[in-house]
Amino acid sequence: MSRVAFDHVTKHFGDVVAVDDLSLEVHDKEFLVLLGPSGCGKSTALRLVAGLEEPTKGSVIIGDRIVNDVEAKNRNVAMVFQNYALFPHMSVYDNMAFGLRMRRVHRQDRHQKVLEAARMLGLQDLLRRRPRALSGGERQRVALGRAIVRDPSVFLMDEPLSNLDAKLRVQTRRELIKLHRQLETTVIFVTHDQVEAMTMGARVAIIHEGALQQVGHPQEVYQHPASLFVASFIGSPAMNFFHADLQLQDGQLIAHCGGARFPLAEGQARALAALRGGKVIIGVRPEHILLDWETEEGSEACLSGVVDTVESIGHEQHVTFSAGDTTVVARLDVGRSLREGERLRLGIDPAHMHFFDPDSGQRIE
Repeated sequence: MSRVAFDHVTKHFGDVVAVDDLSLEVHDKEFLVLLGPSGCGKSTALRLVAGLEEPTKGSVIIGDRIVNDVEAKNRNVAMVFQNYALFPHMSVYDNMAFGLRMRRVHRQDRHQKVLEAARMLGLQDLLRRRPRALSGGERQRVALGRAIVRDPSVFLMDEPLSNLDAKLRVQTRRELIKLHRQLETTVIFVTHDQVEAMTMGARVAIIHEGALQQVGHPQEVYQHPASLFVASFIGSPAMNFFHADLQLQDGQLIAHCGGARFPLAEGQARALAALRGGKVIIGVRPEHILLDWETEEGSEACLSGVVDTVESIGHEQHVTFSAGDTTVVARLDVGRSLREGERLRLGIDPAHMHFFDPDSGQRIE
């Protein structure tokens, strides 16, 4: 069993809190992604599992055993780094076999494990080469192969795709997903790239300033972000945010924002009833911004916007508007030609609104 758990784990570096009371369970054979911006503590969390750091408080658990006092070499985990960490003077074969040799694995068993991993990763014809004769993608596969031959309980991957070009990243993502299915091993994958997180993880755990913000299936965190931070970090282009005032008019709750009136449904009104101060932050994904020809004639649920920029990315276009003091980004198909300076009405379907408490930043359900 290769379950991994953080039980109220905190890690200090002097006065800096790198990991703040982290409680998280990675299920046996799960591919879990730790996602967050640079410096948020995700790599530190990985190093705590690897045994390269010791927790200040709390317990790190692998399987059913607390491993706080277990040396890194005895934890049966394998780590793949961003910079590959290959020995330049050794061949691919020797790089992959090095860890087994240090553990005094029998030569024949060592040879068999290296050949098996090489076949799995398509490295059979590269075993005699040295790292300087390999491409970035090939070096990354060698680093993966070195981890695979150890047959670890847990794979720890610290931004392993960061040094690859865009095309190779996509290819390597697919290879890693297939590899996980073959090996059926627990994987903790650290990245700051939300595309990697959304496409690879069975679950995604979002970390900010050392604290766990939300954990769930990729679509869950996209469609139901738990906080303003998660809502702004997940999604490209990012979610739009509007500061609105809530007023009760003729028995219906209305959100007033930039001269527009958005009547709210009964369920939304109930959720917002306990909000203090009558103010709320409304979040709307770019794909849910409606334009003139998509809104009802004469609808008050529209903002007036002026086109600032139009970015065409082939199958769609990202259009940035100025709506008063607010910048709004809409995700549109390429069927409509828009010009800079063009004025349009921007509609929002209340059914696709997300509500956040302006004080705590937490989602209001």
